[in-house]
Amino acid sequence: MNLRKLFFTAGALGMLLLGAACQDEETEVPNDNIPQEPGDDTPSTPTEETVPFTFSVSNASDLKSENLGILLFYEDGTQVNETLIQAEPDPEQSGFYEFEAEVNSAKKVDRMLVIAPCNSALELMEEQHSFGQMIPTVQQPAADACDADADVLAAWAPLDDGQISVELNSVATPVELSIQGLADGEKIRSAGLSGSAALSGFALVDWMQEPLAISGFAADRSSTSLTAIYPEGLAATTIHLLTASTGLVSPDVFVITDSRLVKIAAGSVTFSGSDKLSASVDLNQAESEQALTFDFLKSDGTPAATLDGEAFTLVGSTGGTTYRFNAPQCNFDAETGLCMKGDMATPGALSIPNIDGRQVTRIVLSVDTRPEMAAHALWLETFNGESWDKIDGTDKSVSLETALQNGGYIEFEIPKKSVSAIGQFRIAKGVEGVPTYVRSMTLVHEEKSCTFDPASVIPNGFESGWRRYGTSSSPDNNYDQEKVLVIDPEVSHVDDGTGSLRIGGVDCLNNWKPWQSWAYQDIEVEAGATYRISVCIKTENMPATANVYLGLGYKDANNQWMKGWIEGNDNLTAYNHVTSPWVDKEKGTHDWITLTAEETVPEGAVKMGNLQVRLDNVITAPDAYVWFDDIQMVKISE
Repeated sequence: MNLRKLFFTAGALGMLLLGAACQDEETEVPNDNIPQEPGDDTPSTPTEETVPFTFSVSNASDLKSENLGILLFYEDGTQVNETLIQAEPDPEQSGFYEFEAEVNSAKKVDRMLVIAPCNSALELMEEQHSFGQMIPTVQQPAADACDADADVLAAWAPLDDGQISVELNSVATPVELSIQGLADGEKIRSAGLSGSAALSGFALVDWMQEPLAISGFAADRSSTSLTAIYPEGLAATTIHLLTASTGLVSPDVFVITDSRLVKIAAGSVTFSGSDKLSASVDLNQAESEQALTFDFLKSDGTPAATLDGEAFTLVGSTGGTTYRFNAPQCNFDAETGLCMKGDMATPGALSIPNIDGRQVTRIVLSVDTRPEMAAHALWLETFNGESWDKIDGTDKSVSLETALQNGGYIEFEIPKKSVSAIGQFRIAKGVEGVPTYVRSMTLVHEEKSCTFDPASVIPNGFESGWRRYGTSSSPDNNYDQEKVLVIDPEVSHVDDGTGSLRIGGVDCLNNWKPWQSWAYQDIEVEAGATYRISVCIKTENMPATANVYLGLGYKDANNQWMKGWIEGNDNLTAYNHVTSPWVDKEKGTHDWITLTAEETVPEGAVKMGNLQVRLDNVITAPDAYVWFDDIQMVKISE
């Protein structure tokens, strides 16, 4: 097949359906069938009339189905009928087809689009089911009437007084994308392809399971990517796309499921063959990230939530948990999703919920590319306790062209050093009068749960407020406090860019027994209140004799240490490794664990003094280390 001809055909068809290239600048010519009285310039009242049409197909022998689908267009580019008209073969003349249509007598019909889905019935879905694809239709054939090897044929022709003859051209080659590695009950939320070969969106069906209406389908203007969106998920393991490409080699595959985001790099998948392009992708063998998707549109095109003031709630793709979103300067729009409005001074914004205490690393927005999009300004903001501040480096200028080139997706990387583990942050949008329509949002997050709670009275973990405390440096004994107690920027419980506190690498001489800790400044507390205190620890080569723990004491109004508050130890002023509820009993080498306990402040106490993470009873263990991270203290009762 001539590719130049194929792409011209697909482009022309797309422009026809989109009404973008069908406008005639000439003055509309009145229909010759409308009677005009001499000297009467008053136009007659438009009426609907039934008009017969006949045309011939030059390559009818290639067809595998009896009926053809027809779309008619008026001279002004508008569509005659929003649904597909069935043209039936003439029983007496081979290659001839005929049909009737109700047309407006005041307007002239001058173009016809013929679609031959070979052996399946083609149903045009409503406009909200399209997603800016080149040809905005969705094929929904009967499950038992599909042929995965059949091309979709189409052609358009001008209507004049002469005989109409149509030569059908292949505008789509089936792509069979086999998805392996889905867990039981796991559903696909979106699937996309991108590559250097030409792709043009025409249809997406699942004929291995049941007819399926998709919510979103995008093909970029340069024809190098395809993306399909499935609100509420797709349980099938085989996806079929129709593309104008006749040989797409090693594309990138992009799949979002209920709980994962998977990218398969170019080179790992190869399409081959001319009649059908096929590929198999194993999600378990590909690099994946934990993800949670929120659909702002349902599969029927209606909004998935209702705004209550400036907020709404949604259940994520994994189900079970309801999440709350703040959305100032926003509203829900039927067919397009969440509409973000506002301007630079008062931007529309979408808050990011706390995903079970996990660090969000990336935000993937699926935007609606059908509305006309000028330059959009999108950026991230974080809450500093009093106001929202723009996070440097997250500004994005988004246009229709850039959105389509990414398959309808807009991605944000979370700058980990700018945002605390689960601190409040949001997407903001400015540019007055130019809304952004968001169909869905996927939050990529760490697998491990953060322990940070915004209500913690230790607001910054080990980042500030701590001082070295314990044994002083002793060159004679090969002990350097500055090297033993450090912030390790490369190791974190959750990869939020803040690092962790590391104690270890002790290699003393002369059998000198050190102890060391970092002590927090005294913390004001309420007598009788109960606090939950926790810290995450990780160890490496920790000897059995070592003590790794968190300890504390209390001070009264005279800044004196208090005794008698530890049950069974009336003379102790602070927790040690014997009485501490936060002692690490595993030792050796282990990954992150959380030490947590609840502490009720004794009567008379006004400060928690010398809250410390501590390593002691180590003399020589140069390869032994403990990392402390995500320390917090939250009041849970008065």
